[in-house]
Formats: sequence, C-alpha cells, structure tokens
Amino acid sequence: MESPKPIRRTPPKNVGLLELIRGKREWDWKPSIAELKQGFRGWHQRGFLPHFDAPDVTQFVTFQLHDSFPVTRGAEFEAILKEPDDSAKRRKLEAWLDRGHGECWLRRRDVAELVEKGLL
Repeated sequence: MESPKPIRRTPPKNVGLLELIRGKREWDWKPSIAELKQGFRGWHQRGFLPHFDAPDVTQFVTFQLHDSFPVTRGAEFEAILKEPDDSAKRRKLEAWLDRGHGECWLRRRDVAELVEKGLL
C-alpha cells in the first residue's frame, strides 16, 4: 500500500508577489512593536494575494455560497471556464455570478443578519 503524498504546508514561491510585498513594506505603513504584539502584520502574503492588516482598516470578505454555480446551469459557465485569457475569464465569471442564478441566500434578511452577526 502506498503512503499518501505529503500535504504542502508552505506557500507557493511567487517572486513577483514577494517583490510587491517588499516594496509596499518599504513605502507604506509598518506595524509598531505594540501593534505586532496585538497581531497586526502590515503587508504580508500567504503565497497567492497580498494582504494588509492594520488597526482601524476596513477589510472585506468574499463568500462563495454552495449554489453560486448551480449544477443545472453548468453548460453556461463551463464555456466561460474554457476562456484562455484569465482576465477575461474572471470578468465573465463575475458577470455570470452577478446574475444570481442560485438561491441568493444573502438576499434573505434572516440569513444576511446571521452572517453579519458571525462576522462582527
């Protein structure tokens, strides 16, 4: 019996992202020792996107709900996934998602309030 492959625990090496973060750290806000002790990290990365963490900074979270790509509508978004240009693919997928083909759970006040309470 083969042993399972080890799970990758380190972020992917993205030289462009590392340079971007290094540059932002040079000219932008840097956390003080006290802020570091509170958990604020300033500009950092986990291998994919730059992150900024500082006191009193508004952040946002993106949710993808389980039915945002309904199986019954698969043929519609499968064609978009074949788009070779990543930028165009992202724009087309965002436009498709904005049409609200799923249940749109966050439009329901009770669900939206539950999510809001969890975030706060």
